[in-house]
Amino acid sequence: MNTKYARILLTALSISALVLAGCSADDEDTRPTGPGNTGGTGGGATLNAGNIGAVQSPIVTTVAKAIVQGSGTYPGAKGGTLAVTRTSASLTSVSYNVVFTGYSGDGLLFIDGPLSIETILANQSTKIAGELNLSGTYSAKLGLDLTTTNNVTTGTITVDGQRFPISG
Repeated sequence: MNTKYARILLTALSISALVLAGCSADDEDTRPTGPGNTGGTGGGATLNAGNIGAVQSPIVTTVAKAIVQGSGTYPGAKGGTLAVTRTSASLTSVSYNVVFTGYSGDGLLFIDGPLSIETILANQSTKIAGELNLSGTYSAKLGLDLTTTNNVTTGTITVDGQRFPISG
């Protein structure tokens, strides 16, 4: 992968991760449930401003590393897979589909679901969209519809149906 694409994508993912830290929800239940549960079904702790960093960091790191490595299927350290497919590439943009299937890096948090990522080089923007189901340590449906342009992120994050508009 072109290092310029990787740098822009990593910057956008990192900014999106920081934006996630501003989201909040009310409940907190700390019972892990393991793979197979979908978000919002109970069992794991609910995402809130105090704990979302524990979720966003592994997601961002995992996606960024996998995309830099290129298309392929990568095993989670403690289960499941992450499939990365470059869907298009040109001199002006690159797009990926990323699919988590029971993916776990630690055996405690399990991630399922797709993300689409598109980076436009002309305006240095990256769009990240998709819905992830989290289970285990944390339980939630995490919807992302974010665009980062010149280090400013806008869009919407949805946690278990509660929408959080993001503006710059």
